[in-house]
Amino acid sequence: MSGKSICIDLQGIAERDVVARNNDILFEGKIHSYRQIFMNAKHPEDPDPTWYGHSVGHWEGSTLVVDTIGFNDKFWFDYKGHPHREKLHTVERYTRTA
Repeated sequence: MSGKSICIDLQGIAERDVVARNNDILFEGKIHSYRQIFMNAKHPEDPDPTWYGHSVGHWEGSTLVVDTIGFNDKFWFDYKGHPHREKLHTVERYTRTA
């Protein structure tokens, strides 16, 4: 992997490394997992459901906007155990503050 690695705090829940690789971004978690964000790309018409879904991103100034669809229904949405369906669609915004 090439690129500069930075750490960001995701709403105080978990700290992850963010690694730029070519035109994509990887969020690396503490449990030997990662989530790939395809930059300036489009979602597939009918993505295969996965644990982390299919994420596409773009920059709005200094804010990374991540749009994700294609989740499976095998995990809790949050640490309180809220369920969700495969139709879950999230939009996240990350702004580096330090």
